[in-house]
Amino acid sequence: MAEIRTSSQEIVERLLEIPDHRRRWGNKRHELVDILFIALCPIMCGMPGFEEMVIFGEERIEWLRRYVELRNGIPSVSTFERVFQALNTEAMQLFYRSWTEGLRGLCVNEGGQICVDGKSVRGAGAAQKVHMVSAWAHEEGLCLGQIRVEERSNEITAIPELLALLDVRGSVLSIDAIGCQKEIAEQIVGKGGQYVLAVKENQPTLSREIEECFTWIEEQKPKEIEVEHWEGKYEKGHGRIERREVRMISCPSWPGVQEEWKGIATLVEYKCSREVIGEGKTQSTRYYISSLTCSAQKMSRYLRNHWSIENRLHWMLDVTFEEDASLIRMQNAPENLNVLRKVALSLLRDTPTPKKSSAKSKMARAAMSTAFLENTLFGTPSSSISP
Repeated sequence: MAEIRTSSQEIVERLLEIPDHRRRWGNKRHELVDILFIALCPIMCGMPGFEEMVIFGEERIEWLRRYVELRNGIPSVSTFERVFQALNTEAMQLFYRSWTEGLRGLCVNEGGQICVDGKSVRGAGAAQKVHMVSAWAHEEGLCLGQIRVEERSNEITAIPELLALLDVRGSVLSIDAIGCQKEIAEQIVGKGGQYVLAVKENQPTLSREIEECFTWIEEQKPKEIEVEHWEGKYEKGHGRIERREVRMISCPSWPGVQEEWKGIATLVEYKCSREVIGEGKTQSTRYYISSLTCSAQKMSRYLRNHWSIENRLHWMLDVTFEEDASLIRMQNAPENLNVLRKVALSLLRDTPTPKKSSAKSKMARAAMSTAFLENTLFGTPSSSISP
């Protein structure tokens, strides 16, 4: 993973850039930066609720005053609720993108792979479904940005909006079948990127033609078609044995395909055979289109890396930060807290420890030691700070 530690010092300055649209008159007792900074700290300590934010603030008020003024002490639970419900989500997204662009600018990886996928915040409740589409930089282990899928819409409309906000020059974007759209492929190529798009039932004609093409090649073995092939070794783990295989061919000159799918260069077949102990064997086959002309082995890495957005982002938000279990569900609060969780995840993941530790373990350390929390937030060596 690339080194991104030094930019963490900017977190308070970045929070100060978020505009406060509350009335300057009336009962405004707490600055917005105070509220956001207090909220971020307990989230990093495994305390995700508004009540926990108040408790953390009351117990750590003198430490917090090293970084924010807290002129009127710690906000109440109702203040946290009102502010996060009303806080402009676009301003929070802008803050997050600005912060991650600063981090990514320090990374040694240029380009790399960006995985795009959606996730529902189920804890938002049946009355208000919150679905977010995120862009995940695989090499950096960093969420670059996210867009909320509007009600009565879907990811097809949200993905172009997200891509419009990102610098994808030199990057390879992998997207599941929902993103296999001609306009999205054109947008990626137009912005200087490459794509690997899964093809499923939402593109029935293309899916059927690719499947029939690879079946014909396997049966007839035509000499005039060069097939790039890679077959992996058997892998054991988690009670199962897996083996992966990738075949690639240059995109045939099918009527309308090259003209409609901007930059398309290869068709990809990906097979995964799996044997689960006590359950028998299964085999799945997936198809992709891509603008890349790399080796089949390199393509296999792109396909496998795509799942890092599930394992290292979505799973972490659900399990480590308990996002799905959250009862905070009103108005803009779920989306705004989702941003702070992603900030916390990036900072925790990038914090070194003497022994390899999980994010959950680091959260426990941060809860017990302000020195460790300070190190996580700002990259300050904990040995130089008194708890």
